[in-house]
Amino acid sequence: MTLKGSSAGVASYDMGVGHGASVIEEQSDTYTPTNGTRQGSRKLIVFPIVKDKTWSDEFSEVLTARLGHDIQWQYSYQARSLSHVIGSERRRVGAGTFDTFIIERKTAWTKRSPHSDSSELREQHCDTDDCSVDGYSKEVLWYAPSVGRGVLRAYAQSGDKSVWDYSPDDLIRNASSLVTELVGYGNDAACATAQPPLLGSIPMAPWYGFPLLMNDTWEFLMQRDIARE
Repeated sequence: MTLKGSSAGVASYDMGVGHGASVIEEQSDTYTPTNGTRQGSRKLIVFPIVKDKTWSDEFSEVLTARLGHDIQWQYSYQARSLSHVIGSERRRVGAGTFDTFIIERKTAWTKRSPHSDSSELREQHCDTDDCSVDGYSKEVLWYAPSVGRGVLRAYAQSGDKSVWDYSPDDLIRNASSLVTELVGYGNDAACATAQPPLLGSIPMAPWYGFPLLMNDTWEFLMQRDIARE
């Protein structure tokens, strides 16, 4: 990610290269990606960050999901979240060792109303009358004040509420978790010498509580899409 600028409380970043390149804009005060369709409030971080602080948020928005480089589809996403600063610790990641606050975020969500203009998805159909999916997610963010961002993030979602019971370390080790970490930080030269990740991983097992095998229903696609929580 490269910070390109900030204006009116919105920071703009370039992320990725080649076909995966994209631009991200996020609210500087809550670190929340912008979305013009959002109703309600989404707050990933609320400053000041202090131990035992909690906050909640509830919102709905339309999300765009992608399959490959040129196939995209949309659905409505509704979420209710509770965040809690559970403590602090020194955490080592690829970019170094940082003093961090540990922020847990639990979310109950509903996805519905999938649709697409892509001809490749014309065979998709709804398996249920309301064409919706309910689920739960657990995210843990290790936020480093010295960097001004999270240096480690672990996320898992499920059709079962038990995902909320994972401890931070359990979430890092879980085969169904997506784990991202900071591997370089600074100017262009410093980031060019980024170190190998120590903990980063992609989900290696299907999310518990959802069908294991791929099928041609919209519900399956909604279950498998990580809704940027």
